[in-house]
Amino acid sequence: MGVSVRTCRTHIARLMRTLGASSRTHLGALLAQSGIVGVGYRAASRGRADDK
Repeated sequence: MGVSVRTCRTHIARLMRTLGASSRTHLGALLAQSGIVGVGYRAASRGRADDK
């Protein structure tokens, strides 16, 4: 089961609005500062050869 791009964009927009972020980069910084997402967080593999 997957999540559509539209659903992801909706969630990101809601997070930005809730946290008062002016950009996705700002949102990431706010999430890292809050501890919700660690600074060393790495997204799931996208199938690149350098991902192990």
